[in-house]
Amino acid sequence: MAKDPHSPQNNRPRGETLVWLSSAGLALGILMVVGLLSLIFVEGITVFWPKEVVQLTLKEDSAHKIGDSNTLAGTIVKRQQNIRRHVEEWQIFTGNKDAYGNMFKYIDADDVVEMTVPESIVVAERMEYGNSIFYPVAVVTGEDHRVEAGDDAFWSVFEQLLAEARDRRDRINDLERKDIGKINRKVNDLTIQMRHLDRLESEGEEPQ
Repeated sequence: MAKDPHSPQNNRPRGETLVWLSSAGLALGILMVVGLLSLIFVEGITVFWPKEVVQLTLKEDSAHKIGDSNTLAGTIVKRQQNIRRHVEEWQIFTGNKDAYGNMFKYIDADDVVEMTVPESIVVAERMEYGNSIFYPVAVVTGEDHRVEAGDDAFWSVFEQLLAEARDRRDRINDLERKDIGKINRKVNDLTIQMRHLDRLESEGEEPQ
């Protein structure tokens, strides 16, 4: 039976199906890009919005204690189910890598006896070992000068010392990038000249 040349199916342009498939692929690609950008935005915004720091008190017989202390502080990064042990566990960012050896710790949710949000705890960004989470005790600026954390002048003294430390760091960076860099370039130039003179001398030529 011959096909009707005037039927709607025969009037479709060749390749129309491929055009629709290409459009669907393009739409899917755009959705994937938008989803990826949304994920980056949601996860990245937490950098500018610090997470809440909590203090956790664990059971006395907990296997997740740090040393002999059953109290630890940090931010709860995620909560998940441990499939092998069938318990809920939390990943805690504890910081203080120089003291604990690592910055993250997993604990069982059932081991948590109490969780509080302390107001006096401090999160400090450091140049080495990552963030430090601690309770301030005192600022010692000399053998006989000690400002306790409960003193009204504590934070003003702390901020002043911090500003001085930043100024020293900036000056050191300037020395390393500029003055020491110039000296290193001169040393390298002199080293090249010395090698050139040694080569001429070994070949019996007179340096010019």
